[in-house]
Amino acid sequence: MDEYLAGCFEIFKAYKRFGAVAFKDQTAYRRRLNYGNPTKGDAEKIFNFYLSNQRTAEQFPGSRQALDDYLFHELLRMAREIDLPVQLHTGLLAGTRQDVSGANAILLAPILEQHRDVRFDLFHANWPYGGEWLFLGKNYPNVYLNFCWANIIDPLYCQNLFQQAISCVPAGKIFLFGADLGGYATHAWAHAQMARENLAIALSNLVEIDYLSTDEAKDIAILWCYENPVNFFNLDLHEFSS
Repeated sequence: MDEYLAGCFEIFKAYKRFGAVAFKDQTAYRRRLNYGNPTKGDAEKIFNFYLSNQRTAEQFPGSRQALDDYLFHELLRMAREIDLPVQLHTGLLAGTRQDVSGANAILLAPILEQHRDVRFDLFHANWPYGGEWLFLGKNYPNVYLNFCWANIIDPLYCQNLFQQAISCVPAGKIFLFGADLGGYATHAWAHAQMARENLAIALSNLVEIDYLSTDEAKDIAILWCYENPVNFFNLDLHEFSS
């Protein structure tokens, strides 16, 4: 297993040299986000079983979660070493008849606490668990909140959550938009337009009640739409900021 992990680390470093700016994890589609802390021995027992049964369909007897959990912790350590943030799917799962309870970002709290030197980018506004999501962004310095996909899922949810986020989470920790649409550039453009309109509605509401000035609203829009992702992902785009 040590050789396997070393090989993965070399691959990850190569991806960063090639231009990768983050890890993305979608394991919420196949398991709950309640990662434990198994020993290396427990994980290696499962790993060695599969290494010894590569040409059969035989399955390890019992739960394989110890290996899954151990490898996830190792991934986070690698992310720390090469200074890449980790994006995590939280909230709504694509498709129907899904159990969203296992994808609630609040289940990640022990991970966020243990891996304090890893920067986490929590996706999809954790729909429909907005309050838990805002808590994580407010409570953990290494957690950032991403509205990607959420503006398509539920525009009113986003408009309301934008206003709550402004009132309780540092403005430098929010990303308005992430397409999450594969190779569909036209869909991404339309999604970005919807996200900007939702943010404009939320900011206008806060200006209307004198919670924000017009200039403060503009500053937040610039941060959420541009400055925050540029800084978080270490993108060399500041020359275009004007």
